Amino acid sequence: MRTAIDSADVRTRSWTCLVAVLVLSAAVVPATGAVAATDSATEGAPSVDTTWADVLTDSAVIVAGNLTALGDATNATVRFEYRQNDSSDAWSTTAAEPTGSTGAFRANLTGLEPGTVYAYRAVAETAVGVDRGDVRTIETPADRPEATTTGATAVGETEATLGTNVTDLGGEPSAEVWFSYSPTADSEPLSEWTETPTRTVTATGPATRQVTGLEPGTEYEFTSHVRTEQEHGLSTGYERFTTEPRFAVETGTATDVTETNATLTGDIVALGDAASATAWFEYRRLGAADWMTTEAVDSGSAGRVRTTVDGLEPGTNYEFRIVGEAADGDSAVGAIETVETIADPVVETGGVVGVDEESATVAGDLVALGGADAATVTIQYQYFTKPLVEKSAC
Repeated sequence: MRTAIDSADVRTRSWTCLVAVLVLSAAVVPATGAVAATDSATEGAPSVDTTWADVLTDSAVIVAGNLTALGDATNATVRFEYRQNDSSDAWSTTAAEPTGSTGAFRANLTGLEPGTVYAYRAVAETAVGVDRGDVRTIETPADRPEATTTGATAVGETEATLGTNVTDLGGEPSAEVWFSYSPTADSEPLSEWTETPTRTVTATGPATRQVTGLEPGTEYEFTSHVRTEQEHGLSTGYERFTTEPRFAVETGTATDVTETNATLTGDIVALGDAASATAWFEYRRLGAADWMTTEAVDSGSAGRVRTTVDGLEPGTNYEFRIVGEAADGDSAVGAIETVETIADPVVETGGVVGVDEESATVAGDLVALGGADAATVTIQYQYFTKPLVEKSAC
C-alpha cells in the first residue's frame, strides 16, 4: 500500500523515521561489560541500587549496594565495579557473590591509591539480565603516617620508657612521634593527659621516649601519636604499666625471747629500682637515748630479715626497728616495736627453823618464777667453826 506524502512534510517526516530507526538499533546493543547478558531494561531483569561507601584506610574503602528485585529469576550474583574517577580504563570488579534474596550487600575495595577519587557502582546479574546502579564516587585519604603503641620497658619507681612501632611515614622523609600518659585512676579526658616532647624519626620501626617524675607503685595508661608536616597521623592501641614500689622495710616481731636474748625480725618489702639492699636492726632499752646496732645483712631480693641479739637485761623492756639501705642509695626505717626479756626467778632466804646436835632446818621463799613455768630450788650452805678463845693462866 502506498501513501501520498506532501512535499512540505518530507524533511520532517523523513527525520522522524530516521530517529526511530536509531533508537531501535540502540535497543539491541548489549551493555558494556555484560557478557552474554541482555540490557538492564530487559523485562524481568534484576534491579540494584548503589548506596554508600566509607573509608577504611588510605588504600581501602568499603562500598555498599542494595538488590531491590530479582526480576523473573530466583537467584542472582552481585558485585561492584570501580576505577579511578574520570578514567577511561576498564572497570575493575570485585568477586561476584551469589544470593537468593533481595537486600543489602557490601564489599571492600583494597589496593587503592591514597588521595585518589574512585568511581564505583553496584551490579546485579541473573540469567535474565544485568542491572547497574548509579555511579558514585569516594576519595581515599592522602597517605599518612601510622604507628602502633607497643609497651613500656625499663619501668622503675619514678620512670618508664614508652614504646611505639612506626609502620608508615606517610610518604614523607620523616615524622614526629610523641606520647600521652596518665594514671589509670584519673578520669581526665585524653586531651588533658601529660604529653611528652616530640621526637623525629626518619625510618619506620620502634621509637621510644623515657618519662620521669612518676609516682611509685602506680598504674599508668599511655598511647602514642605520629604526624608529618602534611598529615596528622594515626596511632592505635593503649598500653598499661605499673611503676615499681618505693624501697621499703617493715619491722616484724621479736621471737625466741629469753632472759638475755631475742631474735628480731623484719622484712625488706620492696627493693625499688635497686638490685639489692642491706638491712640491720637498731635496739635500746625503753627510754634510753642511744640506739645499739646489729650487724648488717645483705639481701638480693625482698624478703624476711632476722638477727639475734644477746647481752640483754632480764625482765627489761626494749624497743627495736629495722633499718635498710638500697644499693641505689635509697634508705628506709621501719616502725618501732617493743619486746620484754624474761625475768629471772626471785627467791628470799628465810631463817633457821630448827637445830639439834647433827642437823638444822632452814627456810626460804620462791617469790617469782620469772618467765618460767616451773623452777628448781636448792639451799646453799657452808660449814665453819667458831674459833677457840685462849685463856691466860693466872
